[in-house]
Amino acid sequence: MKKLILKAGRDRPIRQRQPWIFSGAIEKFGREEAGSTVRVESSEGELLGHAFLSLPNKSLAARMVSFGTQDPDEAIVESIKRALVLRKSLNLDSDALRLINGEGDYLPGLIVDSYAGHLVLQISNAGWEKRREWLKDLLISECQPLSIYEKSVGPSRKEERLEDREGQIYGETPEVVTVNEGDVKLYVPIHKGQKTGLFIDQREMRGFLRNLSSGKKVLNLFSYTGGFSLAALKGGANFAVSVDRSELALSLIEPQLEENGFDQKRHQSIQADVFSYVREQKKLDFDLIIVDPPALAKHAKDRVAAARAYKDLNREVMRRITKETMILTCSCSAAVDDKLFSQVISQAALEANVMAKVVGRHQMAPDHPVSLFHPQGSYLKSLLLISFDLAGKMD
Repeated sequence: MKKLILKAGRDRPIRQRQPWIFSGAIEKFGREEAGSTVRVESSEGELLGHAFLSLPNKSLAARMVSFGTQDPDEAIVESIKRALVLRKSLNLDSDALRLINGEGDYLPGLIVDSYAGHLVLQISNAGWEKRREWLKDLLISECQPLSIYEKSVGPSRKEERLEDREGQIYGETPEVVTVNEGDVKLYVPIHKGQKTGLFIDQREMRGFLRNLSSGKKVLNLFSYTGGFSLAALKGGANFAVSVDRSELALSLIEPQLEENGFDQKRHQSIQADVFSYVREQKKLDFDLIIVDPPALAKHAKDRVAAARAYKDLNREVMRRITKETMILTCSCSAAVDDKLFSQVISQAALEANVMAKVVGRHQMAPDHPVSLFHPQGSYLKSLLLISFDLAGKMD
C-alpha cells in the first residue's frame, strides 16, 4: 500500500478526525490511481490512518476511511454495520430513512437510502466506485433489501472523472414507491425524481409544520412532490398551493391526496418557475409560506451568487405578504453556512421593509447524523419566521 505523507505541521486536522485531506497539506504520495487506499503518515512517519485517494490535481486530494492503526477494510465494515445499527435504534415513525450518510457515518462519499425496503445507492468518489460490487453484496447481506437502485450522479463524480451511473443493480425497484411518514403516505419517484427520490432530511420539519397548519392557507414553493403540502393538509390546513417547475413531481400530488383521503378542493398545483411565479404575483395572501429551493451553491465558488439568490427570493416573497405571515425558509447549500444564511434573510427582510422574528430553527433528521469532527456535513438549515409589514416607513 502506497503512502501519503503530510507536510510538517499539517497533520493536526487528521489527528482531530477531520476526514478531508487537501492537496496543500501533502508533502508527497505515490502514483496510485484514484480510488486506491493509501496509508496516511505524518512527516515523522507516524501512521495516522488510511484514506481513499482522489485525483492528484484536485484540491480535495483524499478522504479518510480509518484513523490510527486500524485496518481500513475492517474500519469500513465496522462503520457500515454501526450505521445500520444506529438506524434501527432510532425507532423512526417512517419507513423512508437514510441508512448511510457519508462523512456523518465516517464513510465519505457514500449515501444509502431505504424506501420501504427498496435501497437507493449513491456513490460520489472513486474509492467506493472501485468497491461497488463488494458494497452491493454487503448491503444485500446486511439489509436483505427488496431491491437496490443506483443513482450515482452529480458534480462530485465529474470531479473524479467518473461517469454518471444509474440503474438497477439488484432486484426490481418500482418507478414509484409508497412510504409511510407517520400516518401520511408519500409517493417516492425513485427512478426519475430528485436526489434519491424524496427529501428525507426534511422529515422533522414537515412534522413541525404540520403542527402549525390548522386553519391556515399554505403556499409551498419548490414543492417537488408536495411533502410539505400533504403535511399541512394533515395538520388541518384549509387550503394548500404547491408550486414547482417539474410536471412529473406535480403529477404525483393528486394521487397522494386521494391516497391520504384529502379533499381535492383543498389543494392547487401550479407548474411554474418559482422565481418567476413570485415576481408575477402582486400579493401573496397566505398564512404560511414554505420557501425550500434546491441547492443554489454546488461549490464554495458559488457562495456569493447563491447568497444573492437566497436574498432576492426571500425579499420578493416578503414584499408580497399581506398580513402577519409565517415563513419557513430553507437552504440546503453546504457552502452557505448558518451564519451567512441568517445574515442573508435579515437583509432580505430589511430590503422588503418588513419586521420579522425567528420563532424556530431547523430540526435535524436523526438518520442524517453529522460527525462532530466534520461540521461541514451540516448542510441543511431552516428559519421559521413571523413576518409582517412595517407600519412606519423609514426614510
